[in-house]
Amino acid sequence: DALSPASANVTATAESGSLTMTAGAGCAWSARSSASWLTTSATGSGNGTAGYNYAANTGAARSATLTIAGQTFTVNQAAGCAASLPSASTTVGAGGGAASAAITMTAGTCGWTASTTTPWISGVTASGTGSGTVNFTVAANTGPARSGTITMGGQTFTVNQGSGCSATLGSTSASPAAGGGTASMGITMSHAACAWTTSNATPWISAVTPSGTGTGTVSYTLAANPGLARTGTIAIGGQTFTVNQGNGCT
Repeated sequence: DALSPASANVTATAESGSLTMTAGAGCAWSARSSASWLTTSATGSGNGTAGYNYAANTGAARSATLTIAGQTFTVNQAAGCAASLPSASTTVGAGGGAASAAITMTAGTCGWTASTTTPWISGVTASGTGSGTVNFTVAANTGPARSGTITMGGQTFTVNQGSGCSATLGSTSASPAAGGGTASMGITMSHAACAWTTSNATPWISAVTPSGTGTGTVSYTLAANPGLARTGTIAIGGQTFTVNQGNGCT
């Protein structure tokens, strides 16, 4: 007796197959399976064909055998593992820190890997089996809001981090004379890509530089003061700059 072929490599989807049984004339034979996912009801006598069916595989690669007249036929089925992410993204604060994401596998025997090419995301859990958690660490952000990704089980998980931009003023106040005129002060941002804006509600301060990016200079113009000493403010990059103008009474 002989089987042809002696084995088959099949995909993870549910399908059917067959093999040829060579036996002496009048020799009866039947087939039996070693696993529930591989089924057959083939019987015959002499030369013939034995059909079989295999179920879809949602787990790791597997193998089972059909035994026919003392001969063994092996079916090797490819892995059917698939990953899904309960959530495809997360948002972390500018301060960064430890975070995690869940991964769900179609079977407990399914393995997964995780990795990232985002330089400010580190400590990613490299691998696991079955549904689990991928841990990672996000560095503090001193610049504009940013996004990075982690690949988990072939799926993409997005990490969104809030802006960490902050401004420092060269001086928090100025005391110009009553005569007024044009003046300026410096502003330094925590990152060269950080943008800043200004706002002014003081009527005798005008022509304030409206915005900029990174380290720069804010110019402004003061009207002459004909009266008592007065104080006004300019909001610059979220900081308050105070202008104390001297007495102009004569």
